[in-house]
Amino acid sequence: MSVPEALLHARERRITAEEYHHAIREAGIFSEKDRIEWLDGHLVAMPPIGPMHSHCVSDLTDLFNRRLYSFDHLPARVSVQNPIQLGEYGKPQPHLIVLSERERAVKHPPLGG
Repeated sequence: MSVPEALLHARERRITAEEYHHAIREAGIFSEKDRIEWLDGHLVAMPPIGPMHSHCVSDLTDLFNRRLYSFDHLPARVSVQNPIQLGEYGKPQPHLIVLSERERAVKHPPLGG
């Protein structure tokens, strides 16, 4: 690591959940439409979603849904490109995730939250 890069990282500070939500909701620094992800306390720019990405996510969603809906009761749900809360320093937006009902209740933010 070069000296300037080391100094840059020495000045980094992780953003907490409270600070992240304040920047989006109250301060208006970011909007819900901005393509950013909050990972391990850092804001990371997300690339635009292209046709190949879109096609793959749609195919995987169909595959998982067909399998899950073959049960008498729904054992889990497929969440597509929705943010999930992971502790105090992260709210990634995975392309696709399969969550049990218990995990869904814990990791998905409440409506308006």
